[in-house]
Amino acid sequence: MASTLRIKVEYTDSNEEASSSVKFIYIIELPATTSIGQLTTVLQDFIITHFGYQNMRLVHLVTDDGYLLMKRDICAHVLNNNEKLVCVDMKQFVRENQGTLNIEEAWLRLEQEDTSDDNEKSLSVGINYAGKLYVYLFGGGNMRALYLFTAFELLAMARDKRKGKLLKYDRIHYICCFPLFRNRSFANENS
Repeated sequence: MASTLRIKVEYTDSNEEASSSVKFIYIIELPATTSIGQLTTVLQDFIITHFGYQNMRLVHLVTDDGYLLMKRDICAHVLNNNEKLVCVDMKQFVRENQGTLNIEEAWLRLEQEDTSDDNEKSLSVGINYAGKLYVYLFGGGNMRALYLFTAFELLAMARDKRKGKLLKYDRIHYICCFPLFRNRSFANENS
């Protein structure tokens, strides 16, 4: 097994105003111990630091021919040297998966007008048409986030929580939807 792995990475900013892309070569130093999830986080930080993209979040990586890489897989097991990877950010992920949501039959839906920016903030939780649990955050304008979970992923998170591993929360989306949870009287009215 190689001690390093060279990959080609492409990220396209899916901003509605003007789409731009970057392509670069990245060397994975320890591919035998680096998971795809860890690589996703490292590439996100690398893109923000070296190319100046702000407020972006990578959701997953896809091979050039369209195969989704699972976050728990180890890089050395699923990637080849010189493989091209395409980064999928939250905007693109939401656009691709929003049609699978059954918003009308959500288990939980919170909405609140935010007077600081005159935008409605909302949170919806339910099961999408593919049978996955979804959490959809809308913060007005381009601030949207979608998290999809299979039953196996939820069980793995519960297991990790029992082992004492803390889940990292996404600061950007916390800021976006904080007003929903800040106003206790609103939360109490809808319980």
